[in-house]
Amino acid sequence: MPADQTKWGRDKEQAKVNRLLGLARGGSKGSKHRNVRTLHKLKPEHLTPDEVAIITEYEAELTRRGHFECIFPVKETVDTYTEFFESPR
Repeated sequence: MPADQTKWGRDKEQAKVNRLLGLARGGSKGSKHRNVRTLHKLKPEHLTPDEVAIITEYEAELTRRGHFECIFPVKETVDTYTEFFESPR
């Protein structure tokens, strides 16, 4: 573990953002760009580790939200809330 914990945390968070945006370097061999429509047709054993991680993270977020309703990112509010984020979502 690096001596500078703050930098390590920032680097880890940036790597996560890059992975979610499809900007991660390297990645899984043979990784393909897929959207939700194609992912739901696949069997779990055909998903890449990155795809499994993204789906798992999304499902965890849904569980944590409780009774709150997601207002972003949804089609109706993207233009309203995008300006408040440092990077595209």
